[in-house]
Amino acid sequence: MNDPIQLNPKLPEVNATKKTIHLTTFLGGICLLATAALASVNAWTAPIIAQREEDTRQAGYLALLDLESSSGYNIDQTEAISSSLSTVGVTKMTIFYEENTVNVFGLIYDVSTTGWEAGLNFQVGFKAGLYSGFNNVSNGETPNIGRIFINDFDAILTGLSADDISVVNDAVNAYLTSRTLSLTFANVTREVIVDALEVMAQDYLGRIAS
Repeated sequence: MNDPIQLNPKLPEVNATKKTIHLTTFLGGICLLATAALASVNAWTAPIIAQREEDTRQAGYLALLDLESSSGYNIDQTEAISSSLSTVGVTKMTIFYEENTVNVFGLIYDVSTTGWEAGLNFQVGFKAGLYSGFNNVSNGETPNIGRIFINDFDAILTGLSADDISVVNDAVNAYLTSRTLSLTFANVTREVIVDALEVMAQDYLGRIAS
C-alpha cells in the first residue's frame, strides 16, 4: 500500500509572503513614479508662478497710484526699511516724487508676511493722505475664507483716510458682517494686514508732513 502524500503546510505561507512582497514592490514603484511626476510638474510650473507674481508686483507700482506711466516723477527705491516697518513685513518702499522736487506724490510698500498661512505677499499704496489701493500679489489663504477677504480688500481700503486706523477697522467690520459667518475666521489674516497698515500709514504721513 502506498504511503499517503504528505502536504507541506508551510507552502501557502510562502506563496502569501511572495504575493505581499510583489504588492509592496508594485506600490512602492507607483509612489516613486508619482513623486517623480509631481517634482517634474513643480519644476515646470514654479517659474511660471514666480513670473506671474513678479508681473503682478510690477504692475502694482503704477496701478496703485492710478498712473499710466512714471513720466513726470522721480522714483526712489533705495530708502532703508525701519525696524517698525520690517516688523510688520515691509520689504521695500517705492517713493514717487514730483519731478525735480522733494514733494512726495505717492508711496508703495511691499509686504511679505504670514496670515493664516505663510506666503502672504501684497502691496499698499498711499496718495494725497489716503490709502490708494491694495494689490494682492500672492497668498496661500483658505480659498473660501481668507482668500475671499484678500481678494475684496482693495475695494474695502481704497479711498479711506490714512490718519485713522479705526476707519479701516470699521470698513472691515462692515464687510465681514455682510458676508457669511465663516468669514469671521479671516480675522487672523485681517489683524496681520491691519496692523501692517497702521505702521505703514504712520510712516507715510510722517514723510508727507516733513
